[in-house]
Amino acid sequence: MLDGPDAPRWAAWTAIAVAAGLAFARGVPHALLDGWDDDRFLLENELVQRVSLDHLASFFTEPHFQAYHPLHLLSYWLDVPWLGTDGPGIHAVSLVLWIFALVAVYEAGRALGLGFVGAMATTLLVGLHPVQVEAVTWATGRKDILALGFSALAVIFHCRARGPFDRWRAASLLAFSAAALSKTSALPLPLVLLAADLVLRERDWKRSLLGVAPFLLVAASLGALTIAIWSGAEMTRSLDVGGRVALVLATLTHHLETIFFPSSLSPLYPVARDGGFSLAQLALGPVVLAATGVAAWRWRSRPLAFALIAFLLLVAPVSNAIPLYFQWQDRYLSLPLWPVAFAVGYGLQRLSRVEGPRWPAWAALAVLVGALGLRTVQYAGRWSDALTLFGHAAATQPESFYAWLNLGHSRLREGHLDSASAAYDQAIEVANLRVAHDARFRAQVLIDERNHDLSPSRADELTARFHGSFEDVDALRRMAVELAGQGYRRAVMLALDYSFARDPIGDERLERAALIQLERGHEWLCDYYLSRMTRRPITPLLVERVGPAPTSP
Repeated sequence: MLDGPDAPRWAAWTAIAVAAGLAFARGVPHALLDGWDDDRFLLENELVQRVSLDHLASFFTEPHFQAYHPLHLLSYWLDVPWLGTDGPGIHAVSLVLWIFALVAVYEAGRALGLGFVGAMATTLLVGLHPVQVEAVTWATGRKDILALGFSALAVIFHCRARGPFDRWRAASLLAFSAAALSKTSALPLPLVLLAADLVLRERDWKRSLLGVAPFLLVAASLGALTIAIWSGAEMTRSLDVGGRVALVLATLTHHLETIFFPSSLSPLYPVARDGGFSLAQLALGPVVLAATGVAAWRWRSRPLAFALIAFLLLVAPVSNAIPLYFQWQDRYLSLPLWPVAFAVGYGLQRLSRVEGPRWPAWAALAVLVGALGLRTVQYAGRWSDALTLFGHAAATQPESFYAWLNLGHSRLREGHLDSASAAYDQAIEVANLRVAHDARFRAQVLIDERNHDLSPSRADELTARFHGSFEDVDALRRMAVELAGQGYRRAVMLALDYSFARDPIGDERLERAALIQLERGHEWLCDYYLSRMTRRPITPLLVERVGPAPTSP
């Protein structure tokens, strides 16, 4: 046992509840985030809005939203059928669940041998770290709360078991299954339990392996199902061996940097489609982990060795060994953060046992918790609405295509059409993907309809047509002619921009087109053609329109 100064259980639980409440209370009044999965999971999802046996069966017999997380969806029956899709109510329930999960983390730390200082430090570092804002402040992030809470219960029950098949082992298996049915990142937990037995608790390996064998069967079955769902939904990417190794190394560095220096958190990060990682990105994370392993070996520290093994196991599903489409997310660290916090808690526990006053350990804990808590409060404010969230994402991660794309979508929903178009321009500059071109065209259509009082809106219809004509120069030009006759302007010029980019036309043809449009009274389109010319026009009417040539100084 890593004993130290103790405290009544009720006092520890109360301190955890107060700390978590203070850190995350700012996020409770927020509305649901329309456009960032809250709409799919809650606002538009009939399955969670009404309690019925058919809905219950659907949770467990079908994948939903490219995943198999039945308990995640089932958890919304705690609030949505009774409160409706009320953001503050749902966030309040998530915060209460988070407090229960953290109490379980505290008890799991005690079960693994930590004293009061170590277990409290572990719990507060896990519970108040700003990466947990996604779990607690984002309604759809509730799966991370459930995965952490049930995983902690599995550890507690596992440590109470006295044999491979007693009632506590059965309870642990049930809790692990619940964690895995909440989020698949909990699947490596059986190996963490085995590591706890062999490295931390020094148990017989045969009995320990026999005890976790049923856990491993559950994990293997759910893992195979998850990979099949991901592959079918195209959530993974194909990379060569070198690219995959580089991505895994850079991912380890990113995750450790995010844990220890959470200064640039974001709901979205750049997706490295073509590698391009620096040497520091490739080397720093592995070097830190290797140094931790050397330290654990030299100091003969079983708790540190266990923490290292547990981190590597829990980070494996999000290490990009199977390359994920969105390679990095803050919420991926909700569970792997636990063993890192365990190592820090163990260190503070050791510090509290040094001869002399115990205040240095408590002072160090207060500084860590205070810094993380303040950062959490600050970051929780960024999740108040989609416009604020994606504005923060684009400012923090300006190379993230999807940050700019979602910022454009958020501005569009709020009616900020011109700034939405500017966000789509930035997205295209970051990554030349069709979805951003379609979104920019739609924004231009909506701007035309607003500016020229065109109704009813044809934005969806015209965007679909633009998408189908994207590679067809003639189709784009025919579309531009039709739109010009219907009163559109900016959409016309954008369609022509795309056609000229694929099939440029000479100055003579541009000048002739400009003259035709001027004679038809379409001065705006005449000016557009003139702007595309590389020389001054020679037709008198057009010369008069562009004005005299500039004189040399």
